[in-house]
Amino acid sequence: MATVVGVERIARSIIRRREKSKINRMAKTKNKKFRRKNRLVKQSRGSVFVSPDNGETIYEQLPNGDRKMVEQTPLAKDTEQAMYEHEMVGVEAIRLRRKYPALKKAWEQYKTIWKLVAYSD
Repeated sequence: MATVVGVERIARSIIRRREKSKINRMAKTKNKKFRRKNRLVKQSRGSVFVSPDNGETIYEQLPNGDRKMVEQTPLAKDTEQAMYEHEMVGVEAIRLRRKYPALKKAWEQYKTIWKLVAYSD
């Protein structure tokens, strides 16, 4: 009989642990969802200022739901420019450079200047 009571206690403790871990998992996912929401920066005159990237870019949320960019840090500007310039490298860019000799020549000059500036110590 002592072993049966021990097994029941173990079963109850396992069930309690599972319930606690389930609650903890739910709390963690709730916190993650909360963190993904836009951070409120400032509110004035019916406008709400939000920042989806923790203050790097600030938008004014208009009453009709549209957003208007108010301010952007240099890091956010550089990141945006890098996304636009990303299409200048890759397989499609190499094909374009093969097709257009002037583009290929300009690319070679760019690489030469880049190496001179970036690797000069």
